[in-house]
Amino acid sequence: DKVLIQAISQRWYLLIGDRYRHQAGNVKVEFDLLCDGQVTNVLVRSDDSIGPLLANLCRQAIVDSAPYRPFPPNLQPLWGDNRHIKITFQYSF
Repeated sequence: DKVLIQAISQRWYLLIGDRYRHQAGNVKVEFDLLCDGQVTNVLVRSDDSIGPLLANLCRQAIVDSAPYRPFPPNLQPLWGDNRHIKITFQYSF
């Protein structure tokens, strides 16, 4: 999970750069991580204070970072074919 979060965070920071330092609010993103590292079923929910552009940057950070590492073979029986992931991005610069 740490590697996944690092990859998404790094991409998100590159996408937002210095352009959105005056924004504040939260974006919640849910998605399914498939056993081969692909992403599907991305759903974005944002505060009213966050416009669609900033919400989409969160989605893009997740999609651009894929594929992620495949599930370890010893954990696939436990996790199955996918994992449902929820992440909250906080714009509070």
